[in-house]
Formats: sequence, structure tokens, C-alpha cells
Amino acid sequence: MNDIKMAPFSNESESSIIGSIFREPDRIHEAMSLIDPEDLFSRDMRIIYSAMIKLKRKDQPIDLITLADELKNQNKFDDVGGVYKLSTLEDYTPTATAIAFHCRKVRALAIKRKFIDKMEGIVNTAFEVNDDASTLLDEAHSSVFQLMGEVDSNSKTVDVYSPEDMAVRGYKN
Repeated sequence: MNDIKMAPFSNESESSIIGSIFREPDRIHEAMSLIDPEDLFSRDMRIIYSAMIKLKRKDQPIDLITLADELKNQNKFDDVGGVYKLSTLEDYTPTATAIAFHCRKVRALAIKRKFIDKMEGIVNTAFEVNDDASTLLDEAHSSVFQLMGEVDSNSKTVDVYSPEDMAVRGYKN
């Protein structure tokens, strides 16, 4: 009997991140320093989070109305569930205090999904008949080493604005 396993993710944590940003829009800086949109498993959450980042970078407020407008401009409003989904996410989180915890959890799960993906390819290669195991082991080592770098970079503070964003805003060193 084959057990089909689902990729690890936390819909609750992803929803909590979006809800926290709705509750306290300035928390998006904290989220942006810890996760990228690609770290979110849910396609809808990636789209919504990316739109929130875009609004922040344009110095627009992050609320239900501006986010809905942004998603409509991208022709993605209905794809993510429309006003019902956005209002549900807006009310999902009673407080934004745990946003960093949920971001770290989402990031860890994203790294696990990357690990599974990379190791799946390596395991498939291991079933090939050839005499050289060192190449396979080097590939596995390299993949794990690369993912360890992502784990280490997760604990550091990351600039949430690109140099171009900072130039537009007039920030100086």
C-alpha cells in the first residue's frame, strides 16, 4: 500500500501572516524580512502577500479596499476568492503579535519542501545503474549545503527595500 504524503505547510500560519498585516499594516516589514512570497505554499496566499508588498512599495495603505483594487488591476481578485476571502483573512487574526513566529514556521516548512524536492531527484538518480556513487553524494551534499545557507540566512535581518526603492524614497546611508 502506497501512502501519499502531502508537502508540509501550515494554512493557519499563512492565514495568520496575512491577517496580521491587515490588522497592523506596518508589520509587513517584519514579514518581508523573514519570508518571500515563494515561501507560502498556497497560491492564493502568495498572490495576496505579493500584492501587499507591492502596495507597501508604492506607499499605499494596506487595507481591504486598496488590496482588492490592486488584485483587480492584476486580474487576480476573483482567482484568490474575492471579497469573501479577503474579509475572512482580515478577520482571521485577533492580534499581530505572533507574526514573526508564523513567518519563521512558514519559512521552515518552505525549506523542508525544497529539501523534499531536491532529495526526490537525488533518490531517483540513485536508482540508476552506474558505478559512480561519488557524483550522487556530491550532489546530495551540495543540495543540503545550499539549503543550510537558506536556514542561516533566515536568522539575519534583511533589507526590505531594494536600492531602487530607497533611492525613490530619498534614503541615504
